[in-house]
Amino acid sequence: MAQDGVIFRFLGSINQWTNTPLLATWVGGVMMVSAALLFDLTALVQMKSIGTLMAYTMAAVSVLSLHHQRDQVCILAVSTASTLCLRKKRPNFETV
Repeated sequence: MAQDGVIFRFLGSINQWTNTPLLATWVGGVMMVSAALLFDLTALVQMKSIGTLMAYTMAAVSVLSLHHQRDQVCILAVSTASTLCLRKKRPNFETV
């Protein structure tokens, strides 16, 4: 994700000996320890539950969105920044 620019690029550094993201592991660990020290356990559990629910909701909405868009082939024209969507023909199996 760091190579794609989703997270900070310095977190993408890989340890040569173990081939693991050592700095990202330490940064994530320090963030989790600080959250555990600052918040009550029940508040952390509720935040975790809300975060998990949001992740599953976003995944379900994305799947539904892709399901309804699978009949369209969208072509992005880079020069005009407009999108042209063409309908694909579904095979008619009832006449066979």
